[in-house]
Amino acid sequence: MYTQVHPREGRTARLAFLTALWIKIPVRITLLILVLLSFIEQPAWCAGHVPAPEYYLMSGMAVLGVPVMLSLDWLGISILYFELGLIITYQGFHRWRRGRGKGAASLPYAAVLLLQLLDVVVATSVWLAIGENALHPMRFAPFLRLLLLIIQSEQLRLQFVLVNRTLPALASVGAVLVAFLFIFAWAALLVFEKTK
Repeated sequence: MYTQVHPREGRTARLAFLTALWIKIPVRITLLILVLLSFIEQPAWCAGHVPAPEYYLMSGMAVLGVPVMLSLDWLGISILYFELGLIITYQGFHRWRRGRGKGAASLPYAAVLLLQLLDVVVATSVWLAIGENALHPMRFAPFLRLLLLIIQSEQLRLQFVLVNRTLPALASVGAVLVAFLFIFAWAALLVFEKTK
């Protein structure tokens, strides 16, 4: 099986293909901005509250409120769904579904994008129901945004494949290191048992 990169026959498919090529860089920038926004969005557990500095160290950076964050989420997801719609249009739904596309042309990307949409829908409905000054449920958006970026970036996917291949080889060395740690910790407890 292969993924058809060029468009199907027809004016609509060719136009969708050219538009998808034209918006490829803005889509990457959108994904990067969504990932970076995770660092300045207000955490769900402190919505509407200012935590005491002795309990929660603040960096001094501006923190985006819930309405601004949800608006940016909706805008970013709209752009990503527009690109996915263009890809499905120029490849055809059946070829896209059966293909082994990479990046935005893959089924895992569409699944993670659907989870991201569900997360934003739940967060928006909770925010509309309870308001801004109430505690909000945990959002999975920062993790899903990062996963979308990883799936779409060829270099990041390659690095994760390499890490996945090297971890089993390093597992035996890690097991020996953990065994040494436990043996020497147990020996230290026996030797220094009466030391206060």
